[in-house]
Amino acid sequence: MEIISFEMIVSALFNLGFDKIDPVLYTYTLGKLSIEDKEHQFVYEKQNTSIGFNKYVEESKGVIKIRDGYTLDTNISPNNSKVIPVRKTLFSSKKLLSYLENFDFTEIILKKAKAYGIINADQAPLEFFSEKEISILRTLLVNQNSKNKKIELIMK
Repeated sequence: MEIISFEMIVSALFNLGFDKIDPVLYTYTLGKLSIEDKEHQFVYEKQNTSIGFNKYVEESKGVIKIRDGYTLDTNISPNNSKVIPVRKTLFSSKKLLSYLENFDFTEIILKKAKAYGIINADQAPLEFFSEKEISILRTLLVNQNSKNKKIELIMK
C-alpha cells in the first residue's frame, strides 16, 4: 500500500499532459481511483505541499497549473552544470503515475463536461479545461455521432 497525496495526484496529472487541473478533474480522478483500486494499492493522506510545489505551481480561481514562465521541463538548476527540471521538485509517485497511465479518462472528461454544461468541445471554458481535455472531448463527441451510445448516455 502506498500513501498518496494531493501533490502526488496533481503531479501525476501534470505528467500525463493535463496542464490545468480544476477541482472537478481532481475530484473525479480521485473518486475513480478509489473505486477502481480493488487491490488497495493506494491510500490517500492529507499532507502539506512541498516547497517546490509551492514555488512552481499556482492556483487561480480554483485551477491549478504550473506558474507562467515555467514548464515541467524548465531547468531550475542554480548552475548550468546539472539539469534539474521543475518536475523533479514535485513530490510524485512512479507507481501512481504508472497506474494513471492506464486509466481511462473518457468518463471523467465527459462527466466534467456535463458538470459545466458542455455539449460541444468548442464551448469548453479554456480557464477550466486543458488542451488535452478539449482534444479528448472533440474525439468523443465526434464518435458519439457515429457509434458510441455509452457517451450519449453519460452526457444526458
